Amino acid sequence: MTIRSVIFDIGGVLFGVGSGGSTAFWVKIVVPSDEPLIVFEPLLLVEVALMFQASGTDIILPDDACYDLDGDAFVDCGEAEADFQYEHSYFLFNHDYEIDPLHGVEFRLFGLEAPTREQCEALMMSPATFDLNEKYYCYETTEGRFGWINIDNFNSSALRFDFGTYPLP
Repeated sequence: MTIRSVIFDIGGVLFGVGSGGSTAFWVKIVVPSDEPLIVFEPLLLVEVALMFQASGTDIILPDDACYDLDGDAFVDCGEAEADFQYEHSYFLFNHDYEIDPLHGVEFRLFGLEAPTREQCEALMMSPATFDLNEKYYCYETTEGRFGWINIDNFNSSALRFDFGTYPLP
């Protein structure tokens, strides 16, 4: 399972490095065993907010393969964790590019921008297979989490997408 977190300072400002403070950083603290331990009082209170349970960018899913949006993983389509399958078909000069929701997962087209958790929860979802557009879709996973998937590109061999699955409340 991939868990990504975002850190905010006490004033609600994103805290980190890089552009906009959005890049994570590591701190390594080494305490020599033969010296006394010195305890410092914190100068800054930091609140950690879990933005996504799982997320990914530029994921390439081959034709007829399946993906778990709760665990950010490629899975066998028969496994209960499989949320959807990408399917390409060709019949009489006509290509169909589809997402087939699996195991009770539901989707709904949202639009051109990433939806919030609340916007996805408010939509009437459907478990039906649907044709793809390069847009954002809301979903509810096998574990009951809401999220969005952004279809970047698709062709006869693969689907490329970004996604974000929100944690349970």
